[in-house]
Amino acid sequence: MPKSKRKRRERTESDGRTLLINTAVSVCVGLAVFFAIIVVISAITVKADSPSDKLPVFAYAAVGVGALACGFTASKKQRKRGALNGLVCSIPFVTIVLITALIAASGEPETAIIYNIPIALAASTAGGVLGVNV
Repeated sequence: MPKSKRKRRERTESDGRTLLINTAVSVCVGLAVFFAIIVVISAITVKADSPSDKLPVFAYAAVGVGALACGFTASKKQRKRGALNGLVCSIPFVTIVLITALIAASGEPETAIIYNIPIALAASTAGGVLGVNV
């Protein structure tokens, strides 16, 4: 087998492995940001005795910022295809956030949980574009 084909095959395998590791790291960063914001919002809400009708808005903001961090981290290393990288990384992020929301809601799905999907997809795509351009 000529050396050029061997190098091409090795490069393709490492690119796939790098993409998988990059996606996993970016999802972990996004989840860390999301859960940190949720913890801070929960502490402020308990401490200030504020009404709970504003909590969904803060939860949507936490999902958006976490997804933005996820997309940004995914695209920062590759420096190409930011929107696509952000969108791909948002899928596991959204899945984990939705499972967490369903567990917190005792398995009763609410229609408000579905709003997290377009927020996370848009924010992660925007984070991917920012990661490439910044």
